[in-house]
Amino acid sequence: MSSGDEAGSPLGSSGLEDESTGQSDDMDEGSMEMAGTGGPGQQGNASMTHRQHGKLTPLLPEEADALQSNAVLGADHTVMQLEVNELLAEARAQVTGAARAALDAEVAQLRKALALMRPHDVRACDMAPGFVRELGLDPQSTSLPFQPPVAIATIGSSVAHCAMAGPAPPSLDVALVIPPDCMFKKAYLNHRYHARRGLYLAAVAAHLRSTKAFRSRRMRWEACQQDPSRPVLVLSPP
Repeated sequence: MSSGDEAGSPLGSSGLEDESTGQSDDMDEGSMEMAGTGGPGQQGNASMTHRQHGKLTPLLPEEADALQSNAVLGADHTVMQLEVNELLAEARAQVTGAARAALDAEVAQLRKALALMRPHDVRACDMAPGFVRELGLDPQSTSLPFQPPVAIATIGSSVAHCAMAGPAPPSLDVALVIPPDCMFKKAYLNHRYHARRGLYLAAVAAHLRSTKAFRSRRMRWEACQQDPSRPVLVLSPP
């Protein structure tokens, strides 16, 4: 979901418009220690600890790896690592807890709305004749036996907490898993998959337009990676 201005529809007129390594933040100022077993010339098992609140506690695996790596690679590596962490902290989109909760609520509302959809036939001539015609197919003979999505999942950089900050508002990618019965064995031939995928999204958009929760939302179409055969439905926040 994201925000943006209204745009034309590729589906036709009936379509819609910081992690740093080292000490943890809650650690008292103290010493970093390495304890191991094995005498001179012997291979021993080493464990790394830090002193916290007067007690020795094991380092987290990532802290231990960072300390060992710095010891091997030297000070230059440490400086570079700090610079990279600082750069990433500045570049990552900062999503507050309240914003994350609001996005989760949006996805929950979307799941609830789509769960109300019932199986029905979607005809290209009624929903997206121009889109199907551009794919080289006949809208009169192209249809889709619609069924509710098998799953609704959040995907993309926002979920991985690696979205880059920028002038555009943050967005959340949501994928709908189309049931196998909506396709057929050779749907990959002659853009038939793309036609049915587009019809599926058009049916979802039409249903959302009829629900109280989404009828006032601004909706528009975008081409995924500039590919007009792969439309994406964009919902603006309330």
